[in-house]
Amino acid sequence: MGSSYESFKNLLTGHHSISSATATSSVPSKDYEYIDDVRRLRAAEESGREGNLILVDVDLFNTYELDFLSKSEIPENLSNWKYAVINEEAIEVFGFSSPEEALGEELVFSSYQVKIVGVVKNVHWSSLKEASPPTLFILDDEYGVYFSIKTNLSDIPATLAHIESAYKSVFPEDPFEFFFLDDSFNRQYQSDLQFQNLFLAFSILAILIACLGLFALVSFSATLKVKEIGVRKILGASVGNLMLQLSSEYIVLLGCAVILAIPIFVLGASSWLENYAYRIDIGLELILIPVLILFLIALATVSYRTYVASNANPVTSLRAE
Repeated sequence: MGSSYESFKNLLTGHHSISSATATSSVPSKDYEYIDDVRRLRAAEESGREGNLILVDVDLFNTYELDFLSKSEIPENLSNWKYAVINEEAIEVFGFSSPEEALGEELVFSSYQVKIVGVVKNVHWSSLKEASPPTLFILDDEYGVYFSIKTNLSDIPATLAHIESAYKSVFPEDPFEFFFLDDSFNRQYQSDLQFQNLFLAFSILAILIACLGLFALVSFSATLKVKEIGVRKILGASVGNLMLQLSSEYIVLLGCAVILAIPIFVLGASSWLENYAYRIDIGLELILIPVLILFLIALATVSYRTYVASNANPVTSLRAE
């Protein structure tokens, strides 16, 4: 496919909206090729480690804007499966002390022996649930399962039409299929987004039900104490004092509920975050802010009913049966 790909790439980059293109065996959000027993040349066979392999051409690094930590000159005429660029994680896994030390060294796997010509920063090829594994970008300009094409957003329909035309002229027997990389990458988080929406809906429903129950409980309590409220008001109790007396027991109960809920939240959230290689820490603000919001909601619910009860005419209250 070497000559066909060059023709296709030339047709692509001739369009004003396309800046670069590259052919690879995989793209971000898609699987790697897994290889076992990757080791340094002349290292003991038992020192082999598992790594991930991606076949790429030299245009990958420009198209995806990968940052090089160290780099030597890459030959123009590539001998396929002879050169590799590795990521930061591979530096540590294969025992190099620095990116510069890795240059010119050779790695061995299966029946292949590749020379390291560059080191790039770790790339989130998969979702953030996974840590960046040791990865070998093997230089190969004749094998490509995916074409990655970088375009601007000036005229997407016209650009897609040009890409399809170029593809069909070079690969007339193959179906033209495409996707946008950000859409494909974001689909990895679809289950998390669904969980978020479901959790949010049930949280709102639970808070509404709790508020209704709290309102009913306060109303019932105020009804039972209607004469007491009337007597206290006649004896000089203010509306604020009555509201405080009626609502204090519920605020105490809410405080007890929060104290019981915090350990469950911390354990549950910590367990869920273990699914991600890259994750936030559960800081104090993640506890205090929701607690404050809950207290405000509860206080608003209780205050309305206690205000109505406390502001009632004491004469009417004392006549109540």
